[in-house]
Amino acid sequence: MHISTETINAQLVGEDLLVEIEGEQYFIPTGFLPNFHRDYPLPSHAELLILRTPPTIDHVHVSDSALNVYLTDGRLLAAPLAWYPRLLLATPAERHHYELRGDQQSIYWPALDEDIDLEALLIGGPSCENAASISRWLQSRQQETA
Repeated sequence: MHISTETINAQLVGEDLLVEIEGEQYFIPTGFLPNFHRDYPLPSHAELLILRTPPTIDHVHVSDSALNVYLTDGRLLAAPLAWYPRLLLATPAERHHYELRGDQQSIYWPALDEDIDLEALLIGGPSCENAASISRWLQSRQQETA
Protein backbone atom coordinates (compact mmCIF):
# COMPACT_ATOMS: atom_id res chain seq x y z
CA MET A 1 0.00 0.00 0.00
CA HIS A 2 1.43 3.36 -0.97
CA ILE A 3 0.20 6.42 0.86
CA SER A 4 0.14 9.53 -1.25
CA THR A 5 -0.87 12.85 0.25
CA GLU A 6 -0.39 16.53 -0.42
CA THR A 7 1.62 17.02 2.75
CA ILE A 8 3.67 14.76 4.94
CA ASN A 9 5.28 16.51 7.88
CA ALA A 10 8.19 14.86 9.67
CA GLN A 11 10.37 15.96 12.55
CA LEU A 12 12.83 14.37 14.92
CA VAL A 13 11.50 13.98 18.48
CA GLY A 14 14.12 12.45 20.74
CA GLU A 15 15.26 9.28 19.02
CA ASP A 16 12.03 8.90 17.05
CA LEU A 17 10.81 10.38 13.83
CA LEU A 18 7.35 11.91 14.22
CA VAL A 19 5.52 11.65 10.91
CA GLU A 20 2.17 13.34 10.33
CA ILE A 21 0.06 12.04 7.46
CA GLU A 22 -3.33 13.58 6.81
CA GLY A 23 -3.67 14.68 10.44
CA GLU A 24 -2.61 11.32 11.93
CA GLN A 25 0.68 11.11 13.83
CA TYR A 26 3.06 8.13 13.77
CA PHE A 27 6.27 7.65 15.74
CA ILE A 28 8.92 5.67 13.87
CA PRO A 29 12.09 4.66 15.75
CA THR A 30 15.06 5.93 13.75
CA GLY A 31 16.61 2.47 14.08
CA PHE A 32 14.08 1.33 11.48
CA LEU A 33 15.38 3.93 9.04
CA PRO A 34 18.85 2.67 8.01
CA ASN A 35 19.60 5.68 5.82
CA PHE A 36 18.34 8.26 8.30
CA HIS A 37 20.91 10.72 9.59
CA ARG A 38 19.83 13.12 12.30
CA ASP A 39 22.03 15.97 11.01
CA TYR A 40 20.32 16.11 7.64
CA PRO A 41 16.64 16.98 7.19
CA LEU A 42 14.35 14.76 5.18
CA PRO A 43 14.05 15.97 1.59
CA SER A 44 10.84 17.79 0.78
CA HIS A 45 10.10 15.23 -1.95
CA ALA A 46 10.42 12.24 0.42
CA GLU A 47 7.68 9.65 0.19
CA LEU A 48 6.54 7.10 2.71
CA LEU A 49 6.01 3.57 1.47
CA ILE A 50 4.10 1.21 3.73
CA LEU A 51 4.11 -2.44 2.77
CA ARG A 52 1.47 -4.83 4.07
CA THR A 53 3.97 -7.68 4.01
CA PRO A 54 7.64 -7.44 3.19
CA PRO A 55 8.42 -8.90 -0.22
CA THR A 56 10.93 -11.72 -0.47
CA ILE A 57 13.25 -12.82 -3.23
CA ASP A 58 12.38 -16.04 -5.06
CA HIS A 59 15.30 -16.21 -7.49
CA VAL A 60 17.73 -14.08 -9.47
CA HIS A 61 18.90 -13.99 -13.07
CA VAL A 62 21.79 -11.84 -14.18
CA SER A 63 22.08 -11.24 -17.92
CA ASP A 64 24.84 -9.34 -19.72
CA SER A 65 22.87 -6.12 -19.25
CA ALA A 66 20.51 -6.45 -16.26
CA LEU A 67 20.04 -7.77 -12.76
CA ASN A 68 16.59 -9.40 -12.66
CA VAL A 69 15.20 -10.18 -9.22
CA TYR A 70 12.04 -12.27 -9.12
CA LEU A 71 9.94 -11.82 -5.99
CA THR A 72 7.78 -14.50 -4.39
CA ASP A 73 4.66 -12.38 -5.00
CA GLY A 74 5.21 -12.55 -8.77
CA ARG A 75 6.85 -9.17 -9.31
CA LEU A 76 10.10 -8.68 -11.21
CA LEU A 77 12.61 -5.98 -10.29
CA ALA A 78 15.13 -5.16 -12.99
CA ALA A 79 18.16 -2.91 -12.67
CA PRO A 80 20.87 -2.08 -15.21
CA LEU A 81 23.96 -4.18 -14.65
CA ALA A 82 26.04 -1.01 -14.99
CA TRP A 83 24.74 -0.07 -11.52
CA TYR A 84 26.70 -2.98 -10.03
CA PRO A 85 30.31 -2.96 -11.32
CA ARG A 86 31.26 -6.25 -9.67
CA LEU A 87 28.41 -8.05 -11.42
CA LEU A 88 29.19 -6.26 -14.67
CA LEU A 89 32.82 -7.42 -14.57
CA ALA A 90 32.03 -10.96 -13.38
CA THR A 91 31.98 -14.10 -15.45
CA PRO A 92 28.58 -15.67 -16.22
CA ALA A 93 29.42 -18.52 -13.82
CA GLU A 94 30.18 -16.04 -11.00
CA ARG A 95 26.93 -14.17 -11.68
CA HIS A 96 24.97 -17.42 -11.56
CA HIS A 97 26.36 -18.49 -8.16
CA TYR A 98 24.50 -16.48 -5.51
CA GLU A 99 22.94 -17.06 -2.09
CA LEU A 100 19.74 -15.61 -0.66
CA ARG A 101 20.26 -14.29 2.87
CA GLY A 102 18.32 -12.66 5.67
CA ASP A 103 14.95 -14.33 5.15
CA GLN A 104 15.32 -13.83 1.40
CA GLN A 105 15.88 -10.08 1.80
CA SER A 106 19.40 -9.96 0.38
CA ILE A 107 21.45 -11.49 -2.46
CA TYR A 108 25.09 -12.43 -1.93
CA TRP A 109 27.64 -13.49 -4.55
CA PRO A 110 30.48 -15.18 -2.60
CA ALA A 111 33.04 -15.14 -5.43
CA LEU A 112 32.47 -11.42 -5.94
CA ASP A 113 31.97 -10.39 -2.30
CA GLU A 114 28.87 -8.54 -3.55
CA ASP A 115 25.78 -8.13 -1.37
CA ILE A 116 22.64 -6.38 -2.66
CA ASP A 117 19.75 -5.71 -0.33
CA LEU A 118 16.14 -5.97 -1.52
CA GLU A 119 15.34 -2.63 0.12
CA ALA A 120 18.04 -0.95 -1.99
CA LEU A 121 16.57 -2.52 -5.13
CA LEU A 122 13.09 -1.30 -4.23
CA ILE A 123 14.37 2.22 -3.59
CA GLY A 124 16.44 2.17 -6.79
CA GLY A 125 19.79 3.62 -7.68
CA PRO A 126 23.29 2.38 -8.38
CA SER A 127 25.75 0.80 -5.99
CA CYS A 128 27.44 3.24 -3.62
CA GLU A 129 30.81 1.52 -4.04
CA ASN A 130 33.47 4.00 -5.11
CA ALA A 131 35.98 3.64 -7.93
CA ALA A 132 38.93 3.10 -5.57
CA SER A 133 37.17 0.14 -3.97
CA ILE A 134 36.39 -1.40 -7.38
CA SER A 135 40.01 -0.88 -8.42
CA ARG A 136 41.28 -2.69 -5.29
CA TRP A 137 38.82 -5.51 -5.93
CA LEU A 138 39.99 -5.85 -9.55
CA GLN A 139 43.63 -5.94 -8.42
CA SER A 140 42.90 -8.69 -5.90
CA ARG A 141 41.14 -10.71 -8.62
CA GLN A 142 44.13 -10.36 -10.92
CA GLN A 143 46.47 -11.51 -8.14
CA GLU A 144 44.27 -14.57 -7.50
CA THR A 145 44.46 -15.64 -11.15
CA ALA A 146 48.22 -14.99 -11.47
